[in-house]
Amino acid sequence: MTVQVTLSHLSEEEQNAAAVPKANKKDLRKLEVKIRIDDSKGATDRKIEIPHLPAVIKRYDEARVISGSAFEQNNVGAEAFAISEQSVIFNAGGLDEEAIRGMFETSYCEVSWRTKDSGRTANRFSIGNLLHVQQEP
Repeated sequence: MTVQVTLSHLSEEEQNAAAVPKANKKDLRKLEVKIRIDDSKGATDRKIEIPHLPAVIKRYDEARVISGSAFEQNNVGAEAFAISEQSVIFNAGGLDEEAIRGMFETSYCEVSWRTKDSGRTANRFSIGNLLHVQQEP
């Protein structure tokens, strides 16, 4: 299982696509959560749950969310892997790394699976605790 939680600055293309005033584009950040389970073709039940990232930010401040996206591929029994990804672009103006971590500290990703031979295996991860902050390019 691989879990990646990354906070980064936007690429030039992402900045250009953002519908915000140019002066505010330097404050935009992208939070991405990517989870992948490999070698699990024998699973009879496989779940990856990521909290809805825009909703987490909106609990903190309704006006910060710019956009979000999600992708999931989980064909139990047919493929030996499962992928779940989610991202959100938001205005991080006035927020430092500690504040952003705090926003997501009690937001958990949950990964579980069951095989014919064993019981249920489950793992839970705090987004805030796993957050890797990429430095400005």
